[in-house]
Amino acid sequence: MKSFDVKTLIDIHAYLALIEGATLASTDVMPEKIKTQVLNDLPKVEEECTKLGLNLSAITANRMKTTLLTKDLKYAAFNRSTDEFIQRVNDEVKSKLFFCIEPDKQRFLIDENLFGGIVAEKFPSTVSDINSAGRCLAFDQGTASVFHSMRILEKGLQILAKTLGVRYDNTNWGSVILNIETEIKKIDKNTAGDGWKEKEKFYSEAALQFRYFKNAWRNYVMHAIDIYDDQQAESIFQHVKEFMNHLATELQEN
Repeated sequence: MKSFDVKTLIDIHAYLALIEGATLASTDVMPEKIKTQVLNDLPKVEEECTKLGLNLSAITANRMKTTLLTKDLKYAAFNRSTDEFIQRVNDEVKSKLFFCIEPDKQRFLIDENLFGGIVAEKFPSTVSDINSAGRCLAFDQGTASVFHSMRILEKGLQILAKTLGVRYDNTNWGSVILNIETEIKKIDKNTAGDGWKEKEKFYSEAALQFRYFKNAWRNYVMHAIDIYDDQQAESIFQHVKEFMNHLATELQEN
């Protein structure tokens, strides 16, 4: 998926159409000053075409530079080059399918750390699913976003289990959470140190939250029972974001 700047495309099109329109009927030789100005502008036009994925248009723009180096170049000859370029852009644009992302959802595509920097730092393996969940929200794919949100949580559950010495082995969440709760009860204040009460509280709350996520959403999306609209999916995304940030205060990968 490529970000497409429509304004840039319009600016390119308008720039060359302006040149063509102003000189369309002229058989005069182009002044060196104007040729130099257009030659200075064309590399930027070529670069922007490449960024937009209009590769054939970029090649055409590059070829226009050769035309401009022709001695005693007449406006009519240059207009044929600009006309070819505009047609090439039009043809390439027709071959692409464009989507419009509403302003309130653009952040799901633009923001680099949708869950914040601490989650990306502590749980780097979740970044791909975080970005995927965001892209799904941007494109109104609520159920797909919830699926990725549950994958993010699964990584958190794995890390919590590992921290407490519980085997994960891709067993069902219910069994893992039950084993985690069993290990929490074994926390010994004599060996856990001065912060044993805080650790017990943190782990207990985390296990309770995982059980809530499992019963409320995970089972339903993983077994194709429920379908989620955009509002529900964004709410779940926010819940998972807050929870993963909470886990990041005490846990991390490796």
